[in-house]
Amino acid sequence: MKNHLKRLYMPKFWHVERKGQKFITRPSPGPHKTDGCITVDFLLKEFLKSAKIRKEVKYILNNKKLLIDKKAVSDYKFSVGLMDVIDVVDSNEHYRIMLDENGHLKLIKIDKDDSNYKFCKIIGKNTLKGNKPQLNFIDGRNIIVDKDVYKVGDTIIFDFVSKKIKKHLRLEQGARVLLISGKHIGKIGTIEKINQYKGMRESTVIFKDKEGIYETLKDYCYIIDKGVRGENEKN
Repeated sequence: MKNHLKRLYMPKFWHVERKGQKFITRPSPGPHKTDGCITVDFLLKEFLKSAKIRKEVKYILNNKKLLIDKKAVSDYKFSVGLMDVIDVVDSNEHYRIMLDENGHLKLIKIDKDDSNYKFCKIIGKNTLKGNKPQLNFIDGRNIIVDKDVYKVGDTIIFDFVSKKIKKHLRLEQGARVLLISGKHIGKIGTIEKINQYKGMRESTVIFKDKEGIYETLKDYCYIIDKGVRGENEKN
């Protein structure tokens, strides 16, 4: 696999001018899909503007001046994606990776308290030895829970400090939702109705935002709390 991508052909999630340096670092295999993430190298150079060259990127990482989900990373190709929490140690600034209204990844500045929590979408469930339920999340994280009250498609708010679930957000009528794929990607609205189908037909949801009412696939929904996009959220 090539270590770089041509800037001209980078995924649409990577919101940056396509002019400039010809190649961009390809993400290492990790918790996020290649077309839905950026590298730490890209984050520091293009989003945070904390580095201009690879040497500066490596200095920041080697000195543990950047944390992803409260952990230092050493690989400049490490992938970061939607809902990841970024801590910039020197400036004491905190960010959440979010989607803008056009479906591009962007940084949302958050306060220190909010940086202790992460929104994690459940994409699978397993039953371990002793009949213990395990939840599998979109970022590759797995958590063993005491009670099987969670469903695929729900979101939990994970507390980095206690290593426990702070809140359970259900995929249900009235829930606030961010669309993470499809032609309505980036929209935030409220679920009006869930159309649950059996067999090969994919289930859909009817959701409403300030501009209208739409239908999209249930799998495209990411349940969130109000204000997750930032203080100036208008949707």
